[in-house]
Amino acid sequence: MTTAPRPIRRALISVYDKTGLVPFAKGLAARGVDLVSTGGSAQTLAAARLPVTEVAKLTGFPEMLDGRVKTLHPAIHGGLLARPDRPDHLAALARHGIAEIDLLVSNLYPFTATVAAGAGREECIENIDIGGVALTRAGAKNHEFVTVVTDPADYDLVLGEMANSGGAVSLATRRQLARKAFALTAAYDAAIATWLAGEEEVAFPETLVVREAWDKALACDPVSAFGGIVAVNRPLDAATAEAIAQIFVEVVIAPDAEPAAFEILAQRNTLRLLLTGSLPDPRAPGWTFRSVAGGLLVQERDRVSVGADALKVVTRRAPTEAEITELLFADIVAKHVKSNAIVFARGGATVGIGAGQPSRVDSVKIAVAKATQAGLGIRGAVVASDAFYPFADGLEEAIKAGATAALQPGGSRRDAEVIAAADAAGIAMVFSGLRHFRH
Repeated sequence: MTTAPRPIRRALISVYDKTGLVPFAKGLAARGVDLVSTGGSAQTLAAARLPVTEVAKLTGFPEMLDGRVKTLHPAIHGGLLARPDRPDHLAALARHGIAEIDLLVSNLYPFTATVAAGAGREECIENIDIGGVALTRAGAKNHEFVTVVTDPADYDLVLGEMANSGGAVSLATRRQLARKAFALTAAYDAAIATWLAGEEEVAFPETLVVREAWDKALACDPVSAFGGIVAVNRPLDAATAEAIAQIFVEVVIAPDAEPAAFEILAQRNTLRLLLTGSLPDPRAPGWTFRSVAGGLLVQERDRVSVGADALKVVTRRAPTEAEITELLFADIVAKHVKSNAIVFARGGATVGIGAGQPSRVDSVKIAVAKATQAGLGIRGAVVASDAFYPFADGLEEAIKAGATAALQPGGSRRDAEVIAAADAAGIAMVFSGLRHFRH
């Protein structure tokens, strides 16, 4: 098998996100690369006066079913999956008049963003990408010969290598881009499976989909993630390491890491990977210390988390099973957030966090603002508070933002007023009887 770099001669472009597409395509065209593209992408390239061949001309079929079927055809997948070191593959291409594809540029419909925006079920279904995922996986499988670009941030990398290598892209870069492509499709499918489970109010599906925790955590507050520390509670895999390496992170802490994850993070000379070997039991007793003027404040560590059986429904509407799962998750996060802590959660992830404010209503407003800034929104989320609402205004702000259920310890003299606000809005609220209030 030969994997020597070959000049890119033919590129297939099919993208939803067209950021940076025209300059990239111009760079390809300037090197004599033939451009093949689908409807919307082809129109963008044609408007920029770039020579482009529409996929429909190659397949002999127009785009069908409102764009659901465009690239699912042997004329496309044969060109992506054929191995040029196999004479029988090349003979099959020649027999059917199929040309090889050396470069695939593809990104996917914005399913996660559509769900986060609170779209209806039909719109979410229509934003499940089929052809793009199939193209990406096909090209990434054949990465020994095909370069797959799924992120506009990699356009300059590809053009730079082509400029320095006679139009070719190195095997190391093709492998790196293939890893990134499979990480994208894995996270994409996981997001769909999680959404479908939520739609059916399935708290614990038969198959648990994971490698998305990083993406969800980052999405909650990508601005604050700059220059931070990442801690994970399971061995670090290559897909997550690849995602972490895309931003400026100074320290990564994990119990262990796959060899491929070592290799990826080792390329970042400003990053330190610390392996703990094991993790402490979060339920084990311990002390926390705070210095005060003239002394030291010692207190027991907050090692208790509330369970579903301890929740007391105080509103006319009880939370659904799915909402209870989300509320318990939000409460665990709130335990580790500085008071006054407010945590919004949806889909097993935080979508907004407010902390360290003099009033609880200010924490709610900050959490909502952060979620809006991150493009997540609060609508359809649940909200947990580390201590009781002293007034109804904090809960009312959360309701106004779109919260559907709330968890709080209870115990305020104005509990009745807060419960009445929840009932007036038709949301569910539970009391946990457990106050965190971390200082």
